Amino acid sequence: RVSPLLLELATIHLNKFSNKTNPCEIKALLFDVGGVITASPLLKINHLEEEHNLEKGILGKVLKSCELFHDLEKGKVRMDDTVLHNLDLHLNQHLKPENFIDSNKLIQCIESCVETPLAEVVELIRHLKTLGYKVGIVSNVFFSGEKAVGIYGTSLLHDLSPSCVVLS
Repeated sequence: RVSPLLLELATIHLNKFSNKTNPCEIKALLFDVGGVITASPLLKINHLEEEHNLEKGILGKVLKSCELFHDLEKGKVRMDDTVLHNLDLHLNQHLKPENFIDSNKLIQCIESCVETPLAEVVELIRHLKTLGYKVGIVSNVFFSGEKAVGIYGTSLLHDLSPSCVVLS
């Protein structure tokens, strides 16, 4: 069953962009994966900060200050041992040694959030498809090869967007 709140929000946004003053007809909707179709990693990152006695929000601040992480999010670089090592160096510059978090653990924390789509969003997307909208997925991929296909190429995502292609 589609969440009434999600359905109401979707209807408001669809009406906003297809009203009488805007003659465009919406034919397709694109969804991001992390934080939209799947849960945001922020709660798990907050839990990781608590586990390591870190100031709340510090990992987000450190990642925000990291050009390499921005490149990773933009797809300019792919996750590999060199990237993990350089992320470790960046984290080490900003965290006390007793609070240090291995970058691999942080990335696994982020990655674990994109493995399971949110049921209410899946139902909303299926509902929108029954209304005739084409659905697509546009998202960044940290990983290359089979790992990316394993996360973004799941049968559920293909069910939501059958022509989904993972470019890595």
